[in-house]
Amino acid sequence: MKVMRIIRAFCVILALTLVIFDVAIAGTTGKISGVVIDKATQEPLPGVNLVIEGTQIGTATDIKGQYSILNMPPGVYTLNVSMMGYTGMRIENIRVSIDLTTNQNVALEETVLEAAETVTVVAAFGAAGHDIVFVERKLARY
Repeated sequence: MKVMRIIRAFCVILALTLVIFDVAIAGTTGKISGVVIDKATQEPLPGVNLVIEGTQIGTATDIKGQYSILNMPPGVYTLNVSMMGYTGMRIENIRVSIDLTTNQNVALEETVLEAAETVTVVAAFGAAGHDIVFVERKLARY
């Protein structure tokens, strides 16, 4: 009989501890999510990089152009959005609240990539038996 009371008391204490712990960690972060599309075609863009400015927190869009940045502490953030072939975008004043999802859709404009210069590396075998590498810089015009 005494053993049953001890087990029952232990179970009650364990249950209360788990509930208190769950309440303590629940509701401390929010989420930013949305869809990134091509502004001209309205098609979703897969592989777009989204990074919270000043942090290493970020993600990339999936095949449907959708993204989610989870476990964001509450606050106001700036989101940098970039993809090769598109003009980058900087979205300021994104407010994240506890237990809420902030929806931020993005439409990127296509741009022309300009190559600045090409580096050509030519490897040659030297007379002394050592590999020698020569680097020649050429300006590339496309």
